Amino acid sequence: MKEFKTSKGSFLAVKVPEKASDFYVFNDKYDPYLFYKIKHETGRIHLDYAKYSIIGLLSEITEEQAKEVVDKEMMKTFIDYTQSKVVDTYCLYSALESFNSLMQANEIDLNGNWLILKKES
Repeated sequence: MKEFKTSKGSFLAVKVPEKASDFYVFNDKYDPYLFYKIKHETGRIHLDYAKYSIIGLLSEITEEQAKEVVDKEMMKTFIDYTQSKVVDTYCLYSALESFNSLMQANEIDLNGNWLILKKES
């Protein structure tokens, strides 16, 4: 698990098994966990105490989902998180490109099987 932040909140990238699907977060007061299925079997990954919502699988993130996570630089551009300084030449025109740069800046493998969660509390 890797935690990262933007001005839109705190997020968690959770490494999940390759063929996992049907994700659901149980926001149990004392022991929150991520539930998943692999064919007819189930599994769970215990999470730090907080309330979470699912953004989506890293490999399937859409432009709209990316906008829920990344910061805008100006009216029509998004931040390139791999750059140490924010300047016009490092702005990106796609929230998805910005999201990918955020993953790279936080050393999250873009080819890995990660589920992105938003920490609600």
